[in-house]
Amino acid sequence: MLQHYYDNYLTKLGLQKRLSKGLGYFYTMNPAIGMGDFWLYIEEDDFVICQFDLQFHQFISIHYHAPSFLSVGLYHCAAIQRTKDREMVFTKGQQIIGYSGIKQNFSSHFHPNLRARCTSIALQPALAKKIAQQFGVRVSDLHDLFRYFNGAIYAPSVAQFFHQLKHFKPHNSIAKQYYESKIFEVVALMLHEKTTIVHPEYNEINEALHYIHTNIAQSINLQDIADHCAVSKSTLTTKFKAQTGLSIANYITKKRIILAQQALLHTNHSVAEIADYVGYPNVSSFIKRFKLELGITPLQFRTQNMQLCR
Repeated sequence: MLQHYYDNYLTKLGLQKRLSKGLGYFYTMNPAIGMGDFWLYIEEDDFVICQFDLQFHQFISIHYHAPSFLSVGLYHCAAIQRTKDREMVFTKGQQIIGYSGIKQNFSSHFHPNLRARCTSIALQPALAKKIAQQFGVRVSDLHDLFRYFNGAIYAPSVAQFFHQLKHFKPHNSIAKQYYESKIFEVVALMLHEKTTIVHPEYNEINEALHYIHTNIAQSINLQDIADHCAVSKSTLTTKFKAQTGLSIANYITKKRIILAQQALLHTNHSVAEIADYVGYPNVSSFIKRFKLELGITPLQFRTQNMQLCR
């Protein structure tokens, strides 16, 4: 079933299956449509590991029917996926995207001349149930966990996990065991990161943090956050400071600077592109704030840490 689904989906995108002597399935782009390739490792009824690097010559929009799944991955792309009841947006820069999907109709949109890259894991319901039992949580808690990572949340251990996963291909004889163990590992990392970022005792602040993380690249207004959390601005600011030790404005600034550091270290984007990505449309304001927080400019930070990123 999964192989049929991916074959159908990738064919619609203009990708053609190639013979592969190694692990998994390999697809390449029709040159008339774009450039790039797509690699899959599939364990039917359990999970899928996927990597792609694609760039289309024209706007591509396709519709398809997908099975139920839980998915999380490290994306660097400009693709937009929608379902009938919510939208999943992959924006500029590097992001961890988590998604909880039921069996339904989807549509995907890829913009022309914008490179889209990804390394991701998708779980089927049977494996999700097994993982939930292993970690002593409900399956619905796993769905909430994956949805929590749908956006610009800074989770360095999860990002590093996908960097490592991308560069290692196990031997065929151990692939299933290897990848299944990695799926358990990334769920553990996500549980840890969420616990680190958010304390479950503060429900309003959970919502506030999630709103900030999801909208970090946009202009964030205190009233909008309060309305989203269904509390007054004064209640929100008091509880937020009590939990995080920071005002909302200071938290947003620090979160943006952390994301900027990550982008400077792990992408080749210009300072102006990174400034826009983390919510500073004015690059001069971004450079001034970055230097105020760290004592050096973004370019100095990138240069000084270049050896550490190799």
